[in-house]
Amino acid sequence: MHINLKSPLQIFFIALPLCLIFYSKAQAQTFQNYIHPTSPLKVELSGSELWIAGGNGGLIKHDIQTHENTFYNRVNSVLPNNYVLNVVVDSLDNKWIFVNDHIVKMKDDVWIVYDSSNYDLPLGWYQDIEVASNNDMYIMSQQPAAFFKFDGQTWQEIPIPNSFNYISAMTIDKNDAIWFIHEGEDLVKFQNNVWEFIEGPPPPWSFNSNQLQDLAVDSFGNKWLSSIDFGILKYDNSTWEWIDTSTSNLPDNNCRQIYADQDNQIWVNSGGKHLSKFNGTTFENISFPYLTHKMLSNMVKDQEGQLWFGNSKGHIEDHSLQKLVDTVYTGYDISATGLLKNGARDFLFEDEENVWMAGEGLVHFDGTTWRNHLTDTIFPNIFINAMTKDSSGHLWLVGQAIYEFDPLQGVINEWAPPNFPHMYDIEIDQNNVKWVASSAGVIKLDGNDLEVFNFVNSDYPGYFTCLLYTSPSPRDRG
Repeated sequence: MHINLKSPLQIFFIALPLCLIFYSKAQAQTFQNYIHPTSPLKVELSGSELWIAGGNGGLIKHDIQTHENTFYNRVNSVLPNNYVLNVVVDSLDNKWIFVNDHIVKMKDDVWIVYDSSNYDLPLGWYQDIEVASNNDMYIMSQQPAAFFKFDGQTWQEIPIPNSFNYISAMTIDKNDAIWFIHEGEDLVKFQNNVWEFIEGPPPPWSFNSNQLQDLAVDSFGNKWLSSIDFGILKYDNSTWEWIDTSTSNLPDNNCRQIYADQDNQIWVNSGGKHLSKFNGTTFENISFPYLTHKMLSNMVKDQEGQLWFGNSKGHIEDHSLQKLVDTVYTGYDISATGLLKNGARDFLFEDEENVWMAGEGLVHFDGTTWRNHLTDTIFPNIFINAMTKDSSGHLWLVGQAIYEFDPLQGVINEWAPPNFPHMYDIEIDQNNVKWVASSAGVIKLDGNDLEVFNFVNSDYPGYFTCLLYTSPSPRDRG
């Protein structure tokens, strides 16, 4: 907290783990949770809406016509926490949401939370869900591995083979047979309470653990499997067909996500550089603008033939939701904030509506619009730990260096103290001298002159995390 005393210049150096400066007024408290989806883990289509499992960004509804986003999190809904792993929409338009060890059902803003404390639900980390033609739900969990069915009234745990440890992928065919990739090396079928391990392709092909990555079923019942090093495989319930760079124009044998659309075209993320569409004979390879194979969720095609998928926001200029029409990608932002990651290290309030937030990037929020002023080309992989503002309106930031930022001109100046210490807080005194708390001691920046005070050259100890300036400062006037 900043204390404004009518006294001569005083600066206090405080060895504390964390400083948080905030402004508050006595008023009724209204909480709103602003969070950022680190990576869309699942994209599900419901009419003209996409429902997106946003990782630790909660649940997002995206209107594919207006591109408006609606955000659901633990503050404005009954979600137990913000980490949404999966979402599935059944034929009755119920949304089934996986939140760690809870399963949440939502329809028309009516929510039901299922967990082991209030239902006969096996405890575990719920991973995947498939919906049968009669709307029975089949759910696989990990840690520990378990498989169970929900008929709308009763949860029934289904015994699994003793060898079952980890499921890489799960899907269901038109005959309600459920197919699994087990530990990245086996294709397994479950139907009518019978488990069947499918014999793999004949030699010379053989899989090691985690080679098989994803699984899709087309309307003919063919199973399509992607692999890390061996391209893709087709299994027609009796024979295997191998498709790789030596037998086709597939650009890369390192294949990850795979999807069979309504027209039985097979889409595969090949090598992290192409989205490849297979018509049964040849591939059409459409280069990604900047994506890598680690950035794709599942894929889904809407009624207009547009292909949608998730992309982790690895760069500020990227977008977390992608649409592909013909060979043209279009990105849409599904973040509720301008931050690259959840959490902020420091806040600076200009007034009741305008606030600056420092963390991974420097973000300004005016109550409606988020703007990230720093790009990753300017500050690659740097967290901003603290900031303040001088009388000219420039922001002073500390992280791995001391930065002066002019938000109007977008101009940045940088000062790097010797040996690059960690810097945690910054204050400006009435003489416009900057004082920085750091792991090397207290750093003084006067113009372009840097001076470090620590136990070697002063009475101060060598490690500071907070500063407290008790004369009027622009930061206090927020």
